[in-house]
Amino acid sequence: MAYGKTEDIVNSIVNYNDILAFQNFMQGGTGVHGVGHFTVSGDPGGDFYISPNEPSFWLHHAMIDRIWTIWHMMGGGRAQSLDDLVDLGVIADTVYPIRDILSSVDGPGPFCYVYE
Repeated sequence: MAYGKTEDIVNSIVNYNDILAFQNFMQGGTGVHGVGHFTVSGDPGGDFYISPNEPSFWLHHAMIDRIWTIWHMMGGGRAQSLDDLVDLGVIADTVYPIRDILSSVDGPGPFCYVYE
């Protein structure tokens, strides 16, 4: 069971080779992603529209991105294909292939943004 400790973060990076297992560990109620939200202000979905205004939200999500990058650079997810499907759950009605989600500026994916 994870509680967001350093050993849980290391565990998520080294012990999960496929994206489903990695995601399930990271996103579970006591996973590294969920505990960050619970630690800061209780229910992570309590106020979906206000939580991104909290500065700690951005630090927390930067850490989640960092964990993903380290996991991926160490070989995690290599068994996946760009044609594998990603279900975004309640935030999107469409299930997208990974290749459509990778681009933030073009293509049939759901995102359209550019960092300045």
